[in-house]
Amino acid sequence: MKLPNLKLNFGLPKKTNTKIEATKQPFNFDWYLIGLLAVLLIFGLIMLASSLSIQSQATYFTEFLKQLFFGIWIGGGLCYLFTILPYQNLFKVKNLFIIVTLVCLSYLFLFIIYSLITKSPLGLNVRNFNQAFGWLPFKPVYANQAIRWINISFLPTFQPSELAKLSILIFFAGSIGKTVTANPSRYSWKETKETIHWQELKTPFIILAAIVGLVIFQPDLGNALLMLGLIIGAMWITRVDIKILGGVLLVAIVFSSLLIANYTYRLNRINSFLDFVNNSSTACINDTTGNNFQVCKVRSALSAGGLWGKGYGNSQTKSVIPEVSSDAILGVVGEELGFVGVAFLLLLYLLLFNHSLKIADQTIDIQGKFLASGIAFWLFLQVILNVAGITGLLPLKGSPLPFVSEGGTALVLNLLAMGILLNISSQRPTILTNNLTTPTFRKTNPTYD
Repeated sequence: MKLPNLKLNFGLPKKTNTKIEATKQPFNFDWYLIGLLAVLLIFGLIMLASSLSIQSQATYFTEFLKQLFFGIWIGGGLCYLFTILPYQNLFKVKNLFIIVTLVCLSYLFLFIIYSLITKSPLGLNVRNFNQAFGWLPFKPVYANQAIRWINISFLPTFQPSELAKLSILIFFAGSIGKTVTANPSRYSWKETKETIHWQELKTPFIILAAIVGLVIFQPDLGNALLMLGLIIGAMWITRVDIKILGGVLLVAIVFSSLLIANYTYRLNRINSFLDFVNNSSTACINDTTGNNFQVCKVRSALSAGGLWGKGYGNSQTKSVIPEVSSDAILGVVGEELGFVGVAFLLLLYLLLFNHSLKIADQTIDIQGKFLASGIAFWLFLQVILNVAGITGLLPLKGSPLPFVSEGGTALVLNLLAMGILLNISSQRPTILTNNLTTPTFRKTNPTYD
């Protein structure tokens, strides 16, 4: 007696020799991600209004409207545009992203060289520098002992290093896709254990080294390390060869250590951080360099807030905290809304990071997987650097809090990145959300044998 041939597939796709073609379906918005983003933006505007209340009325309205119109409206428009445009189109212009980034960074580098040549023993005169180049349509801005910004006539200042993060991600993802899509079975489903090797990453790493080098010269070591961090995170998610990951991590540690050791102000910042870790109360009292001043004031604000806070708008410390509306806005949140408010904000970030990694995990296309995981680590590392730095758990870097801190360029590019993530999410295969036996793709995806 012949027994029936029973096959159990447990909801996995059947292996066939026919091609799985992408099918056009109605656009599918990721409402969960949109909801998280909307709550963060509203929360950010509310807290920004409070942190700016110590400014004059003219400054208050100028800065708040800049955040609202330039940051949220323009950033929101770009977010929607990149949500409906297939992210695969980005890889067709990946070289353009890199060229624009390198041109902007090289433009600033020229003025950095000028500043090094003309700097007196007392340092570069900020007023003289900004006045000397005020006639240029693209004005370099010297502030906080660094040349990191470009002022474009009537527009707010633009920070090329923020664009560099997105450009690097797009270039890496597009370059990997050239070799991987030629053999799509390597990345068809999770059971594959093959990895991406050095030959596929050689050109992207050369570009990365050039961009990171230009950013370090600004000087902006923190953003340079952030770029390396998001690339390492994306490579880990997309299963890059562990030897490459270890090598990149080792090079990053060695070079950052050398750059810290050779600059007195960086060493002073590290020493101040170590003093704070050893005894925070003594370090705040005996702080002669001022490196711990911002951290001490934020810690004081968080402590004063207690569990429920003093109430919205009632912060007393925000008038003495440096950069309170940008780098140190967490102190205002803690003092006015207490531990509950800070925990709520951090929970939103945790949910956003978790959902972003879920999108990356469920994306079959290796380019989309790399891009989604890179965006996830980009936002996550920014949150870690800001929160840990401003509370004294890490050396202070001055990184903005995504969607909450004041900052036009960072907000616009963060929203643009969210648009790309929403588009990647919309193209996830339906096999991952139901029990279909044949994957059905939304919009466009590579075909698989």
